[in-house]
Amino acid sequence: MLKVLALGQSNMSGRGSGGRSPLECDSRVEVWNNTNELGADGTAFISPPDFGNSPWDANGGNNLALWFCHRAAQELQTDVRLVLVSKGGTTLAEWGPAGIMYTEASGVHSASGLGPADVLLWHQGESDRPSSNGGTGIPPADYKTNFLAMLSSLKNDGLLAANAPAIVGGLYLPTAGNIDTALQELANENDGVYYAGITDLKTSDGIHFAGASLYHLGFYRYWNQYRDRLGFPRISGDIGLVSTF
Repeated sequence: MLKVLALGQSNMSGRGSGGRSPLECDSRVEVWNNTNELGADGTAFISPPDFGNSPWDANGGNNLALWFCHRAAQELQTDVRLVLVSKGGTTLAEWGPAGIMYTEASGVHSASGLGPADVLLWHQGESDRPSSNGGTGIPPADYKTNFLAMLSSLKNDGLLAANAPAIVGGLYLPTAGNIDTALQELANENDGVYYAGITDLKTSDGIHFAGASLYHLGFYRYWNQYRDRLGFPRISGDIGLVSTF
């Protein structure tokens, strides 16, 4: 069984509608039914997932983490369990060990009984863009330091396995380019951190990925980074360009 923990802000929740239906997801994927954004810790793993209910975004958007799990179930021929905790507009500080979202994630994870997850899927950073553009203005170097501190705490506290990789997704918002660069540097500078690029993906509003792009981001971009971690060869042409969808 592959155990997946997905954390982040609105693009991890999934705001963009369209793309593949959750009813097409592999039946071996089960999703914990906690309530996002902040709410009940959940009671059961459910399948098939329904984008109109927990833990998905209330607007019924698609979800990248689900399609990563779908791909994992098919290629690894295994059951997959997903715990997803997300909230739009959250900052990295709120996901740090003393933050409200870390506390939320810990509570949901404990309720699920998942045990240490095998991989972290992360999509966050728009809220930490420069203060001149409405963000926290955290220096990119501090973002990297604080992300690694969060990752260490997730492992020490049993939410992630000690050898679990973290896959971080690129940011579309142009004013968050400094944080996107920090995410790429995290992957370049640290074993076990991988960057899923967003070239050619589309958004619905300049920030949030459209539903078809969320599918591609999870099914191709995040999955290919995990494939690299496993040492599996990539399938020829498996780059997931939306223009070929």
